[in-house]
This record gives sequence, C-alpha cells and structure tokens, in this order.
Amino acid sequence: SSAKSRGDIRLETGDILLYTVAPLPFVSGVSFRAGGEEFPLRFVPSVAEAEAMGFQERMEKGFSRSMETGIDYFMGLASVLVRIGEAFAGGGSGGASISKEMLRPKTLYRLMNALIRSKLKGRPLMPQDIWSPKGMIVSGMDVQIYKSRIKSLWDIDALEAYACTEFGTIALQSWMAESKGLTLAPDSAFWEFIPEAEYWLWKENEHYKPQILLLDQVTPGRYVIVGTSFYGGAFVRYIIGDLINVISMEDEEAGTQLPQIVMESRADDTIDLGSLVLLSERAIWRAIGDSGFDISDWVACKEIDSRHEPSIHMYIEGKNLPDDGLDMALDIALASCVDDYSGYEEIMGVNPMKVTILSPGTFQQYMEQKQAEGAELGHWKPPRMQPSDEIVQRLLNISKQLAD
Repeated sequence: SSAKSRGDIRLETGDILLYTVAPLPFVSGVSFRAGGEEFPLRFVPSVAEAEAMGFQERMEKGFSRSMETGIDYFMGLASVLVRIGEAFAGGGSGGASISKEMLRPKTLYRLMNALIRSKLKGRPLMPQDIWSPKGMIVSGMDVQIYKSRIKSLWDIDALEAYACTEFGTIALQSWMAESKGLTLAPDSAFWEFIPEAEYWLWKENEHYKPQILLLDQVTPGRYVIVGTSFYGGAFVRYIIGDLINVISMEDEEAGTQLPQIVMESRADDTIDLGSLVLLSERAIWRAIGDSGFDISDWVACKEIDSRHEPSIHMYIEGKNLPDDGLDMALDIALASCVDDYSGYEEIMGVNPMKVTILSPGTFQQYMEQKQAEGAELGHWKPPRMQPSDEIVQRLLNISKQLAD
C-alpha cells in the first residue's frame, strides 16, 4: 500500500499499524497475529490488548494512542476509516474527547502542529493534519462509495482489498492508484466463476447445472465467485454469495496480464451495510412484527442516499401507516432484534432506514400484471430482498396510478 512502483519497499522496523480489525477467531485476527511474528511492526493497541477489547473500545484506544505514536499503516473497513476521519473533522458523532492520554507532551505537540496546519489552510481540522500514514488498505462492500472521502480526509490513496472469513484474501488492488480493478490472489483458494444469469437459473431450479468458468475463460461481465479451499477446513467448494464484475482483462498501469475485478454486491437475498451487518428477510419481518404497524407487503433494497451513505430503502404497503416517523420506528425495531444493526448505527452515527409508502393494492396489481404477461407462478410476486431497479420502478408507477 505504500509502494510507488514494482519492487518499492517502504516497510521499516517499528512501523505503527493500527489494530482495527476483528480479532481471533476471525481470519483478520489470525493474519494480524501472524504478521506480527513475520514483520517488525508495532501494533496500536497491542495484539493482546486488542483481542480483549470490544470493537468500539478498540477503535477509541487505537486512535487515542496513535495521537502520540503516529500511524504508518491502516488496514480495515473503509466505512470505519471514513467515520473516524469525519469525527476528527467535526462531521461525525464521535469526535476525539479529552482524556489523560491526550495531555501527553507528544500528543499535545502533534495536536498543536495539526491545528496550525488546518488554520493556515483555512479549513477545519482533518486527519491529514494529525497523521501522515505511509499506506492504507481498506475493504468492505462499500469501498467505492468511500474512497474519494478517504482521499479528502487523509490525503492518501487507499488501496482496496477484497477478503472473506471463509478464504481470507480474495483479491488486491495493485500499488497503482490509477488501477480501477483488483487482481485475484492465487494462493488463497482455487477460484471459479458462475455467470450471473446462470446463477439465477440455478437458484430458481436446484436441479439445473449452471455453466462454471475458470479464470482463463472469463470475459468482461458479472459473475458469482466460487472458492475451493487449498488448506482444508469447513469449506471445500463454496459459493461465497458475492457478485463480482470483471471490468477488464489486464491492468495496463501495473503491467498485470490478468483479469481485473471489482466487487459489485451480494448475490443472495441479504443486504450488506458497510460490511458491518448482513440483514436477512427474516430479520426485517421480525422488526416489522415488533414495530406494531399493520404492514401487509414490502420489498427492501440497498441504495446510496443523498449523504453518499448506504441505506435500506423499504417500499411498504399497509393500513393506517403514518406519513412521518415510520422509518424511525422500523429503525428502532430492527436495532432491538439485530445486535449488529444497532452496532452499525453506533459506529457510523446514522439511521440507514428509509421508507416509501405505496398505495393500497400496489402489490396485488403487480402480480396481476405479471400473470397477464405470462410469467411463471413463482415470478408473480417481486422478491422481498434486493429487487431490481426495474421492479422497484414498476411498483412506484403502479402506486402512482392508483393514487391518481
């Protein structure tokens, strides 16, 4: 992440790596432990301390101590890096608070210099005024949303990593900031690719045998990735559930003659928010039941809102639904029954829930239209989770016609 060209090594003894990832038994915690044994890095907080802390405490301690030590490298979720940066810039909900650690001479000196730099530039204090990291590696389903904000806050081009608990590293971006895609890691697993259309045919009919391609057979397009473990474990040949897009057959800037991929979304019926929470249909049904509202039908999809944050947009039909406050009520109900969701709100400081109320009869007319078009019975109703843009627009059009 700090290299400027092939073979450029900038790692030095004692470099500070912020410990921000999930600890053991997650693969990120295993990697940090192994990395500490192989490389002369200093973890802040220490590995032993970090493994005994909760996520929020680990973040707070790490950044509090790094005010004294500095930061050379960061590896973690892009969403968390942005939220921490915006907190220091005055745009988040968890800005740096005064503590005994903040009163140490090195910390005070760093803060004074940072304040002077920000004043000279005529803008609020930003992380780039406090720290000068050599490299940053960020991951998560929403990296492309956050990369430009990371650049403006930290003044560094973060490189993207695509990983999962089942196999570890899947793909990495090269050192070239201009590189648009990621190159698959060859030693984590044996990778195969199901074309998107083939995947959905198989999901609809479990007896269908989908076409599965190898890396030298893919062409630009969207695929569901399959991994076969080289090292044993619980998963042998496994569909991770992610949809990737092969955007080119090489990385010209880096001189890599291999297909370049980007992570598009989940391919299953879950909604991923910042790689911190996965929401299922069952969880949303439970929240609807706990909310007490008479909701008869709904669909939910992930969207990017006006704040450039990922959000859950629910399109709902029901009786006696309030014009205002339904999004807040469903947000509270979901937080009460899904711990990861409440944790997401605490870390990110936003309510990701958005609600659009549809006219009575919208879903019934949708089904009647699909039946009239000759669709199979299983396709009369729209999918609850992650319906296509075309389906959502059809629901909105029907709702508007009924309202008129």
